[in-house]
Amino acid sequence: MTPEMPSKTRNGSERGFILPEDKLTLEQRALRVLCRIMLGWSLLSFIVDEATLLVTQTPLFLMLENPGMLFEFVSASMLPALSFIANIAYAFLGFIGARTPSKITPFFAIAFLSAMLGGWDLASKISLGTAGVSYVVEVAFVIATACIAWQVKKTTYPKDWYERKEAAKMRRKEAKKRAKAQRRREAKR
Repeated sequence: MTPEMPSKTRNGSERGFILPEDKLTLEQRALRVLCRIMLGWSLLSFIVDEATLLVTQTPLFLMLENPGMLFEFVSASMLPALSFIANIAYAFLGFIGARTPSKITPFFAIAFLSAMLGGWDLASKISLGTAGVSYVVEVAFVIATACIAWQVKKTTYPKDWYERKEAAKMRRKEAKKRAKAQRRREAKR
């Protein structure tokens, strides 16, 4: 591998270039930083939510004796757990997309949808006067990741992408011509 060329994926295919650390663009690095922040925030949020739920709503010493109370705690802790899992998945898709630009599409789709719905929800909360500062920061964070993902998706094609696309198109045309000629030869026999 030369320093100028990105490495290929494990199976050696041309899909999914993995760029070395020094070849990442500013947008890719920014997306990786935002995904690290998302990982930390989701872990901290999960720990705080579960601890708050455990301390305020459930007496720990009675939980093991009362199965109904244990079930209530588990059912109440499902929403923070699912939120944690969704945030972790979001962050890992961002890591994969930042490192391998051809695989950013799933992250971009989720980020775009989240930004659109979050912006809409934020506009309604602002109009009702119920928007808090933490929610505004959260929606701004999601919108920032969507914008940066768009920049990564837009600008990180390999330099010879267009030439390879045209060469593939020419190979398909040549293969069709050869197949057509082969069918004509077989029809004449």
